[in-house]
Amino acid sequence: MSSSIQRIGYLDAMRGFTMILVVFSHIYIPNNTPLNQFFIMFRMPLFFFLSGYISFRAEQAWTKENLSYRLRDKFRTLILPALFFGLLFCIVSPEVEPSDFVRSVAKCGYWFTIVLFEMLSIYYVARYLHARRQRISIKDFAMRFYVGSLLAFLICSNDIPYIGLNGELADVFCLSKLVQYLHFFAFGVLCHSRRQHLFAILDSPRRWFVAYSFIVLVVWTIITQRFVDSGAVIEPVVINSMLRILSFSLPVLAGYLGIATIFGIFRSMEQYFSHARRFAPLQYVGRNTLQVYMLHYFVLIGFTPALRPYIVDNPNILVQIVVGLSVAITIAAISLLIGYILSRDANIHYYVLGSRGSRPQSRIGGLFGR
Repeated sequence: MSSSIQRIGYLDAMRGFTMILVVFSHIYIPNNTPLNQFFIMFRMPLFFFLSGYISFRAEQAWTKENLSYRLRDKFRTLILPALFFGLLFCIVSPEVEPSDFVRSVAKCGYWFTIVLFEMLSIYYVARYLHARRQRISIKDFAMRFYVGSLLAFLICSNDIPYIGLNGELADVFCLSKLVQYLHFFAFGVLCHSRRQHLFAILDSPRRWFVAYSFIVLVVWTIITQRFVDSGAVIEPVVINSMLRILSFSLPVLAGYLGIATIFGIFRSMEQYFSHARRFAPLQYVGRNTLQVYMLHYFVLIGFTPALRPYIVDNPNILVQIVVGLSVAITIAAISLLIGYILSRDANIHYYVLGSRGSRPQSRIGGLFGR
């Protein structure tokens, strides 16, 4: 990734904000409170959107050598940390077995980096093929990449048997998660390729309509999902079927509106994130999301039962917000401290924590170097 994009203040702050919400949701599992359901509407869609947005470069050179290097580099920075910490978590946690990491689609919580690697691999190969032919413009490529990803989601979400997304092998590679979120990643690529149009929309008064629509849609989504989860049947059957269709489509639409709302809010505060030091900790979390994501599960071991009365059982949403986010920020800070200590070893920093710094001299260095 180019530092010119990666170091934009409001993007780093947005990534940090999203990472805090991820930690909040993991403090107590399952957390089915309306507050957490609200965060879920846009949390992971926003994460993947930002990954796609940051990954896009119109001027990148796509030779076979560069493609090979990018794939190896992403394997080192995403897959190796997920394998190491995921299997380690299975060993130290009394509630899970190492086989759970391999067989489960959730990968004990470490599915995100595996799916992100798969998304980046698909995107890199598609960009490489586009560069070889160059029959369409880069903007048209981004549009086709997005439409293809969205169609794959719509087709596979109908549980067509021959697609095989629900088999054991599919769970090993988290294919259901890949299809579920790839269109958000592709949407980030599309928005960056047409960012002037995106900024024109977000900077206009229409952004407030998007924010209001998002809140209303979230309320309706929670209502319809609870209806479907309850197993109730409403007559006539047409209404019952319509509600079930809405329970599928509304969360997706809420994800897109949530992306637009949060992105618009953070971009409107761009000057504050560029100059105000009080936002530096949030931006620091955003620049080190991988460390927080990999380490926060270990900090949470044996820590969550005491927080259930405040985060899950307490009916006061203000208490849930204050306690939950305060604990999430604390856990993120502890994770970063542990990551800083571990990074003192160059090999751990490079191969286990996915550092983008210079490669240390070691016997295994040649596996992932040029």
